[in-house]
Amino acid sequence: MPNDPVSDAPRHAELSADGIEVAFRHAPTGMAVIDLDGRALTVSPVFCTLLGRPETDLLGRSLVDLLQPRQVEAVRQWIDRAAGRAPGRPVRAEAWLTRPDGTRRWLVVDAVMLADVSGRSRYGLVQLHDRTESKTMEEALRGSQEELSALVDSAPVAIYMVDLDGRVLLWNPAAENTFGWSAAEAVGEILPIVQEDRLEEFAAFRRRILDGHPLIGVVVERRRRDGQPIDLELWTSAVHDADGRPTAIMAVAVDATERLRAEAALRTSEHRWQAVFRNISDTVTIIDRDGEVKLTTGQTKKILGYPRGYWHGRSLFDLGHPDEADRARDLLAELLAEPGREVASELRGRHAAGHWEHLSVTGVNLLEDPDVGALVITTSNITAVKLVERLLTDQAHILELIARNAPLEETLGSISTMVEQHADGSRAGILLLEGERLVPRGGHSLPLDLLHRITTPEIAEPEGAAVLEVTQRPVEVRDTSTDPLVRHCRDVLRAHGLLAMSSVPIVEQANGDVLGAITTFYDSNRGPTDHERRVVEVAANLVSIAVKRQAAESRLAHQALHDDLTGLPNRTLLMDRLEQAVTRAETSGRSVAVLFIDLDRFKVVNDSLGHGPGDELLVAFADRLRAAVRPEDTIARFGGDEFVVLCEQPAGSRTIFAIAERLDRALTEPFNLDGGEVFLTASMGLVIGAEPSPDALLRNADAAMYRAKERGRNRLEVFDDRMRAAAVARLNLGNDLRRALERSEFTVLHQPIVDVATTAVVGSEALVRWNHPTRGVLKPEDFMAVTEETGMVVTLGEWVLDESLRQIRALADRAASPSFSLSVNLSARQLGIAGMADRVAERLAAHDWPPDRLCLELTESVLMDDLDVTLGALLELKAHGVRLSIDDFGTGYSSLTYLQRFPVDLVKIDQSFVAGIDSPRKDDDERGTIVRAVVSMAHALGLRVVAEGVERAEQLALLRALDCDLAQGYLFSEPVTADAFVALLDEPPRWG
Repeated sequence: MPNDPVSDAPRHAELSADGIEVAFRHAPTGMAVIDLDGRALTVSPVFCTLLGRPETDLLGRSLVDLLQPRQVEAVRQWIDRAAGRAPGRPVRAEAWLTRPDGTRRWLVVDAVMLADVSGRSRYGLVQLHDRTESKTMEEALRGSQEELSALVDSAPVAIYMVDLDGRVLLWNPAAENTFGWSAAEAVGEILPIVQEDRLEEFAAFRRRILDGHPLIGVVVERRRRDGQPIDLELWTSAVHDADGRPTAIMAVAVDATERLRAEAALRTSEHRWQAVFRNISDTVTIIDRDGEVKLTTGQTKKILGYPRGYWHGRSLFDLGHPDEADRARDLLAELLAEPGREVASELRGRHAAGHWEHLSVTGVNLLEDPDVGALVITTSNITAVKLVERLLTDQAHILELIARNAPLEETLGSISTMVEQHADGSRAGILLLEGERLVPRGGHSLPLDLLHRITTPEIAEPEGAAVLEVTQRPVEVRDTSTDPLVRHCRDVLRAHGLLAMSSVPIVEQANGDVLGAITTFYDSNRGPTDHERRVVEVAANLVSIAVKRQAAESRLAHQALHDDLTGLPNRTLLMDRLEQAVTRAETSGRSVAVLFIDLDRFKVVNDSLGHGPGDELLVAFADRLRAAVRPEDTIARFGGDEFVVLCEQPAGSRTIFAIAERLDRALTEPFNLDGGEVFLTASMGLVIGAEPSPDALLRNADAAMYRAKERGRNRLEVFDDRMRAAAVARLNLGNDLRRALERSEFTVLHQPIVDVATTAVVGSEALVRWNHPTRGVLKPEDFMAVTEETGMVVTLGEWVLDESLRQIRALADRAASPSFSLSVNLSARQLGIAGMADRVAERLAAHDWPPDRLCLELTESVLMDDLDVTLGALLELKAHGVRLSIDDFGTGYSSLTYLQRFPVDLVKIDQSFVAGIDSPRKDDDERGTIVRAVVSMAHALGLRVVAEGVERAEQLALLRALDCDLAQGYLFSEPVTADAFVALLDEPPRWG
């Protein structure tokens, strides 16, 4: 016979009262009732457990004594105000509590005064929530956010930082939205959100923070720009410098206005026991041994969306996910097997809306307790935490892909997959803007015909313009069958069952440029949830980071292979293409042509106009060179003012000659620079053939280019068999040169330098000779170019200096002149090495030779290689007291300006000018005029003059008449060994 509802009513009422008492005793949160003096009248077991004290230690004791000292006074004032009056506003507090056993727990305390029938406060109800795990997770999540600083600007909460004077240093977009002041208005100003009547509170908080006590979840009242008050939940911390001194305060603020209002309204409506239980954040459910629900309290609707009485009489198994049925049965079996022991698990429950939520389930078997006789289950909805954990995991995975430079397609595919996995029934794609077109770059779940529609705006003009619109602003379409925004692809959407869509633009954080959009389609008429929106925001930011990273990598790759100034391929890329060209030539049997180009006298132009116009000139020349070559040819800037053209498989030599002719014609036109018009010429060397290696091609083209310079510049020379033989000879000579020093094949000879007035020997120029084992004695002009090419000139030059100092030190005492000096040639390579001046000083000290009696000779071309570097090196040498001389003056870039600029002591007139000064021929007379001019100019600048190549007494007489200071040449002696030089010193002057 069915149960009579009327006759069962008393039993149900009793069950409800018993249930409330049971819930109090066995609620998962700590419960206590206190009197108006704060003494505990009754406490639940969980309350004792959370405080770590037995019930006997708590009953009759003032719970106020257990509070932290700073909380005691406020709580006592609250109790005093509540005594004898109507119940007041509920109180909430949060803090770490250290229990007697030393463990720490984070507790949330809710306290409310309860009224008797007359409406006056009589008892207080205290509820403790253990939030240690969630607090720990909260701190971990905060730490994770700090590590992901790239996402600060996209943070959904207000973040700001102020200096020690209260001036704003950081103000993120969420702060702008929360408070109404833009970053431009806030940064640099005193924190605007603090009302005048709250300044003392603000100052106290600041002192507390700087003393090392940050605010953690503290609720304060502040104001918006429009003057409206706002309740904020604040987390703050001091920022310290490297020395540990506080420099600023960082704050994270959450707008808690609505939440606090809602909580206040909720707490106001609470009444004694039932109000407390009905508003417990967790759900407490009493079930029998078969899993049928007998009583449910707490936020049942908040957890799974069902009304409060929906579960009564139902089985918990009806709400569980089918895949986790075995886990639910195991939980029930474990509860039944072990009475009194707490058993926990995580399960998924069906929400009233149809989707699945993650639940934390904790149960205890109290069937044997006569007051309960049931299983007590506590349920918490942990979906938000699970989703955050999952999002952080996915985000970390994608950031790892970006960090290890994974292919962009792989990274974008992972991002679109992340979006889909966080939104049931969705298909996501990443569309990037390339010019005016959308290009699908991430995700493979969107149908190809749909991608074709949404990335081809011209398909349905004028509707096609709407395709690009989805990249410019957030868009949500809840019904694709009616919304005009998607009318151009409605039929495709219908065919694939895609009923709704949303699109979020991908924005470059640095400059606000729109890069594209993340577009998500759904199989139901809905919009994205808050979590799904958050996922897409994170995804868009990750796409921006990935695209920016790839662009940076591309720029670096381009910069590594291209010249920064002209944009042409650099030496590295040229060598790679040369190697490929040689390989293809070997396979096809065709030839490769290389044109080596060097701009004539570019250094003079560069030094005259400056480096800025010089760079501009190089860029302009590169443009003309581009116009002269074929599209398939490679142009490279080889270095400085040198360029190389690589022409693969030319149609005979006429192809490369045509390029050279076009370039020559292009150079007939002046270059217009700020400093006026500049004309350029170029020396070009060409090699055509199937050389065995890229190095051989370049070396031979370079040799031909130098031949063009030797023959007067502004011409093209082709590498031929004769030049090839010379190149082979140079190569062999270079190989012999590497072993020459080891075999002591070099000799230092001395040529005397005489005083023109007295003809006394006053110095010696050290000249090196190479006693080659097969080629005989070689002069410097036969091998010095090779020493420069191989770099041996530095080692050889140091040996010559050391050996000549050793020899001259032994015979200098025989010289009649007390200021007898040694002259040694210095190469460009030597002058350019670091520490050259110090090396010279070391050798002088080692041989005890006075610095002012050593003259280092440099040619004009050496001085002009790099004016700034050269001048610095010369000044370092002068600082050690060494004298300097310009050799072969008049054959290079002779200029009074350079003589004034360089710290030289002597000028040596080249023998080509001295040779004809005693001849009656007109051109020789002109040479005499040049010698006369050089001597006059040098003396005007306080320099001494040395005439080279003096061979006849008549020349010596004319030099004396011109007031020349010193001379050397075969008239006095050819270069001789040190022993033979002694005889010259012992003889009296005889060339008078």
